[in-house]
Amino acid sequence: MYVTYEPKQFYKVEHRKAGANVIYQCNGPYDRTPKPIPNSLPKPDFMPCKLLRISDMQIVDGSKVQEGYCALSYSWSWCGNNVMDEVKGKARRVDEGKHRIVWRAKKVPKTPRGRKHVSRKTKFVVFEGIIQQIGKDFNVKYIWYDQWCIDQNNKEEKHREIKRMHKIYSNAYCAIALIPELVAKKNKEQNRKYPFRHYANSNSIFSSDWFSRVWTLEEAVMSQKILFVGQNVHFWENIARGDIDFRALLQRPVRLNVAMVLYHAHRRETTKEHDRIFALANIFPGILANLHVSYSQPLQDAMVQFYGLLAKQDLSILCFGEYDHYKRTFLERKYWYKSTVSSSVANWYQNVPIRKHDLPSWSGVFGEHLICSDLKSLWKTDFQNYNVTGRTMEIKTSFLSTSSSSSTSTDPHCNSTNRQETALLKYKDLPPLPVTNNNNAWWILGITVKLSGHTRAKIIPLFSVIGEFDEIDYDELIENVTPKFRLLSHFLPIKKEQLIWHNSSTALKNAYTRFTFNLTETIDDSSPPCTLLSGISFKQNRDDDLRLYPVIQQDGNHYKAIGTCEIDNYRGFFSEYEPSLEKIFTIQ
Repeated sequence: MYVTYEPKQFYKVEHRKAGANVIYQCNGPYDRTPKPIPNSLPKPDFMPCKLLRISDMQIVDGSKVQEGYCALSYSWSWCGNNVMDEVKGKARRVDEGKHRIVWRAKKVPKTPRGRKHVSRKTKFVVFEGIIQQIGKDFNVKYIWYDQWCIDQNNKEEKHREIKRMHKIYSNAYCAIALIPELVAKKNKEQNRKYPFRHYANSNSIFSSDWFSRVWTLEEAVMSQKILFVGQNVHFWENIARGDIDFRALLQRPVRLNVAMVLYHAHRRETTKEHDRIFALANIFPGILANLHVSYSQPLQDAMVQFYGLLAKQDLSILCFGEYDHYKRTFLERKYWYKSTVSSSVANWYQNVPIRKHDLPSWSGVFGEHLICSDLKSLWKTDFQNYNVTGRTMEIKTSFLSTSSSSSTSTDPHCNSTNRQETALLKYKDLPPLPVTNNNNAWWILGITVKLSGHTRAKIIPLFSVIGEFDEIDYDELIENVTPKFRLLSHFLPIKKEQLIWHNSSTALKNAYTRFTFNLTETIDDSSPPCTLLSGISFKQNRDDDLRLYPVIQQDGNHYKAIGTCEIDNYRGFFSEYEPSLEKIFTIQ
């Protein structure tokens, strides 16, 4: 693909909500050169080995440059045509000089009066010509550009520079993210609500090749700040923070854990799959130091080794659940695998890039990692009693399960047969309706649970009713409650007789404990035994009463990780609980 770039740009840009979408309001002016980067950039402590000097497009020794630099962030797909090398059997980029620098037609003052028309002008260049023009327009003197600053034919140099990527981008004054798909268009429906004359759609970033690449994820995370440059509009990263996909990445200082990084990485692509490892390892320099950079290493072995290092560093790798945001953004934006998307919308998930790899279940390969809703917090735990060897994760912890295969308890309820017998709810199983004259009361249909050590039963809400009971659709109620009851019966010793109506209008604060499961597997009566690892609790940065727990399922002679469960009011539920004996769980 070839880039079209206009030196005259919109730069007075504001983030704006337009219905369910996010747009960038372009107020102009258009006919001015971009606002330049400061003339003198401070020299950082680290300098790349090579830099590209914009004035004459020459490679210079980075150690001899006495000022700061910028780094280019872009997708290689925009460097020209993708041509198959018949000899090597590999694709390569061929730049035929079809990139365009466009000066639009305009009217300028003429002497002694009036205005004259200046025709549109187009200049065809190679990709490096686009870089030079952007450098001149934005007052960039030195830029790091991988295709020229790394000898692509020198394996030793390439491997050495790959391990320095995080330093190159974190020490640059800014990363210049080149996104040719980002275009300011005329607002044809200009009105009082949306009075601006031009706008750029945020989807042009999220559906861009830049947003779909793993290396650009590393570059966005490690950069001090980002300047987005499109065809005819540019803005800094603070404008793009309105979307959930950007807020977490663009906040400074960036807050990261393994779950956050994998949430973004698993839906992104690489040309060479080894680069998935090397790019993500640059986000975690501690892991990078223990990683051998080599494209000749068997990919499967390298992937398993890398994910093992991630798990050893941060157990938040277990914080995942079913597809949620991936699905919504895929159906709305279709920003990954644009040329290979299955014709069936129902099978969209098969094209999530990470699913092509044979990874252990604890990597979250079949789900979506979780990020905290406020995007200022991270899921974290102090739990350390685990080990990772190859594909196997061994965890020794307490747990909740009604399966005899998981439990070490003599509790008669800890039996999968009992669970299946009590899981089918009918109308007659519901408790008698409470007698009340208060039509504004809020009633909860819940299940009482009393575990070892509990002095009184805990209530888990299943359904709520506001107003008169005469208006209840009992078929809907049973249909809603039954799957929740069945799911809970895998983990807690519950019976139909424990169902109760409870007046939440008069209930004490924290009277209820809510279990919210987020699983990659559908759990029913025929499912293999499941276990909630109650000894591993993840909390957010803020000290609230919500905790997240991993959920696993038996799979032959071992277990597989299938998601998580949020427990709200965990203190009230576990305060008196005497946990089961710890058990070693082998997860693959």
